[in-house]
Amino acid sequence: MDYLIEKVYSTLQKIQLTVYKKMKMKNYNFKVLFSTLFILLISLLFFSSFNSPEEDIVGSWIQEEESNIRWVFTANGNCYWYNNSTIVESFTYEISQTSPQCRYNVKTGGAEDYYLRLKDSENSKFCYEILTINNEVLSLNYLGTSDIKVFNKE
Repeated sequence: MDYLIEKVYSTLQKIQLTVYKKMKMKNYNFKVLFSTLFILLISLLFFSSFNSPEEDIVGSWIQEEESNIRWVFTANGNCYWYNNSTIVESFTYEISQTSPQCRYNVKTGGAEDYYLRLKDSENSKFCYEILTINNEVLSLNYLGTSDIKVFNKE
């Protein structure tokens, strides 16, 4: 393992020296260029907006397998299930990273470990692992099953 680390380090030093020599030959100031690139990278990371799952889930989602099924999540924590244009069920929802979820011990601690918990008017809970969530796709695994639902944002 140490040999591999030394080999990678040696290769990186050679690359750095080669880049430095080429830049010096072209009369560029390596330090200025490196500093500028570093500042640009930090600025890009700082000013990039990363949405949370709570932000990404808000909207209308059409199920891939059955296009007449639509789930609508509101910013105030409500979820409505539609079949065509008829509401068939309504819930409150919560997204969390805690365990347990609906009596299932689930993995936690990872950056991508999110769970969706729906609660209906009779206090029945339905829990899903969020497999994918972004501005285009939502995929959910109903906990305790292999049932995966994939939705596309409308």
